[in-house]
Amino acid sequence: MGVLQGGMKWLKYCTFFFNFIVFIVGLFLSAIGGYLLYNLNVYAGQFEDMTKIVPIAIIVLGFIILVVGFFGCCGACYESPCMLITFAIIVAILLCLQITVAVFAFLYKDETMDFLSKGVEQIFNHPDQQLRRTLEQQLGCCGFKMPDPTCGFSTLLKPCWNVITSKVNSSIYVIIATVAVLCLLQIAAIIAACCLQSKIRSYSTY
Repeated sequence: MGVLQGGMKWLKYCTFFFNFIVFIVGLFLSAIGGYLLYNLNVYAGQFEDMTKIVPIAIIVLGFIILVVGFFGCCGACYESPCMLITFAIIVAILLCLQITVAVFAFLYKDETMDFLSKGVEQIFNHPDQQLRRTLEQQLGCCGFKMPDPTCGFSTLLKPCWNVITSKVNSSIYVIIATVAVLCLLQIAAIIAACCLQSKIRSYSTY
């Protein structure tokens, strides 16, 4: 520990700081996923498993990010080649999975929207309407794919599915840009980890 000097020492601290942020993000996502899952159970009783996939996926993603951040932080802090290599391998696997998911989401975008549509429809058809009312208030909409009579005859209110699809379509370029930035950050993290572990190993042979 403490063998790195000069530029490599600076890279070590940058890697540690970056992965500390990653660790916090993973912790935050896990908490958000748990909160969403809890609210689905409280407000909407027993939804079908399909509706619970999103919060469960967020929890799993958060946990994976948390583990990645842990290995990156410890590997940089303790100058452990083993942890740094483990970190680089995990990030490389996540990068491949991320690209694969993005490609499949683009190729099967209609199926993805159908999946989302079924999940939203479950919320509107469920006997407990608390979650539905919350969704309508947040989005400023009423009804699923047709205006609901309970909303009155205001022409300002749109069906919620129209609002959701409009938001998805308007956010598509932001999503693409975000994925691209994440990919670049992951590649940079892999290169940094490999450079650090290589330098640490070279010092340990002296």
